[in-house]
Amino acid sequence: MEKVNREIIGIVAAVLCLVALLLSKSAIITAGGESSSDWPMYRHDAERSGFTPVVGPKYNFTKWTFQTGDIVLSSPAVANGMVYFGSNDSKVYAINMWTGELIWSFSTGSAGIYSSPAVAYGIVYIGANDNKTYALNAITGELIWSFTAFGSAYFGLRSPFWSSPVVVDGTVYIGNLDSFVYALDAATGSLKWAQTVYGSCTGSSPAVVDGKVYIASAGYTSPYNGNVTCLDAATGQLIWYYTIPYGVWFSTPAVVNGIVYVGSFAGFVYALNATTGQLIAYFAPGDFQPINTSPAVANGIVYVGSGNGRIYALNASNLKVIWSKMLSSSGVYSSPVVAGDTVYIGTEDGRIFALDAKTGQEIWVYTTGGRIRGSFAVVSGPPQCSSLLYAPSYDGKIYAIYDVIHDIAVTNVLPLKTIIGQGYSMNINVTVENQGDYTETFTVVLYANTSIIGTETVTLQNDKSITITFTWNTTGFVKGNYTIWAYAWPVQGEIDVEDNILAASFMVIVVIPGDGNLNGRIEILDVVLVTSRYGAKKGDPNYDPNFDWNNDEKIDILDVVIVTSRYGHTDP
Repeated sequence: MEKVNREIIGIVAAVLCLVALLLSKSAIITAGGESSSDWPMYRHDAERSGFTPVVGPKYNFTKWTFQTGDIVLSSPAVANGMVYFGSNDSKVYAINMWTGELIWSFSTGSAGIYSSPAVAYGIVYIGANDNKTYALNAITGELIWSFTAFGSAYFGLRSPFWSSPVVVDGTVYIGNLDSFVYALDAATGSLKWAQTVYGSCTGSSPAVVDGKVYIASAGYTSPYNGNVTCLDAATGQLIWYYTIPYGVWFSTPAVVNGIVYVGSFAGFVYALNATTGQLIAYFAPGDFQPINTSPAVANGIVYVGSGNGRIYALNASNLKVIWSKMLSSSGVYSSPVVAGDTVYIGTEDGRIFALDAKTGQEIWVYTTGGRIRGSFAVVSGPPQCSSLLYAPSYDGKIYAIYDVIHDIAVTNVLPLKTIIGQGYSMNINVTVENQGDYTETFTVVLYANTSIIGTETVTLQNDKSITITFTWNTTGFVKGNYTIWAYAWPVQGEIDVEDNILAASFMVIVVIPGDGNLNGRIEILDVVLVTSRYGAKKGDPNYDPNFDWNNDEKIDILDVVIVTSRYGHTDP
């Protein structure tokens, strides 16, 4: 038995390797299933890395769209099975992440929303253009508290929150165009501290790493010089700042592996030492087109989009170009995100690109109805389900993009008897199910130990199952125990292949024809076992398929002859 199991494991491993080879040659990219994950804030995490290990959609099918009343610049957050975002129609929305149905909305009155939400402690935190930051119950949308910024002489008392909050250790950090960075108690909204970024407006969002807050800024007046500023997260005291010519208008610093990465209005990308603020490296395409996008950092590569319409992949250590790709003559002001091995980025002409993160090779393009300036959220579904990408657009919609699921499974393997006479035949039922979204054509192979019993090609609609009856002719099979198992060859694009293989719950024994009591010889008890059931047919109470030796669904004189003609025979 142990030897048989080792043989089965070996052949399964070989089959799976062959499947992987075939799928790679067909250029279909698949990925292992992962558990459901969140994208709880702008740029995914407090470091603002813009990276998730979740493997993002490799195809660009529309799961759903949701229409708001105005442009959507706010980047979605995903948590609690909901997608949260703001719209310029002055509302915060919570949408069912699977169906796109509205769960709740909250109105700020007349203030549009550019800020992106952060979700923590069961609360949605988001800034608005009415000088307020709101804390809303994540499940119901009810207002918990709001905080009003100081305002400024330049913008007046209605200085907007374009910055997006980050929540760390019970504190909400957010910047405002009044030049202040605010630290608020996450539960009550009370002010812990406020620190100016030295006369500069803050459309950038804070990153919080190792007890420090990093935020970028631009000046109010020409030449708009600004800073990257590092503050103590507990007190707000200045640790260091680095001056950026022409300022940082919208780029949010990403702080990864001790380096701060940020783009500037003058078209530069900077890498600064996170501890000292000293310049490590900079990159400039040379055309002075703004890099208003926030860098994404993953696997030693920094990704940024430029107003010149290109995306750049830069070495994280020295900002040397690894690859670049022209996406749109209209420019790129949407910040890239990296999910697994894919970069996703939007363009001013309303397109979403999925690119290979290592090479920049195009995987797919999806067209929305308006320019894209927000960033995306990518999450995985439950096991065997597709990942989803959520994208905002100036057409007032949120788009949910996903892989169509390809998934087949073997759900039952049922031999119709447990004993079979050597040289005779028996039936085995195999049930397969199409658990995916498309009609699939695939091949099912049935094995006895490592020998193929039969092969069947099946075409099956989604959400349907079929039972295939195989006939096993045991001629040429040695006497002994056999594990009966079935394998459904994976279809293109299939992610969950673990349920493509299944063994019967019991073994089948090949014996001397007529040896019903399994003792290796034909004797009077074997004659009694068959004659006591004489005349029984399939469906009768006393019918036992194990004694229907010729497998004709009735126990008759032929079965008696099979036993009696071998009376006295023994298994050598």
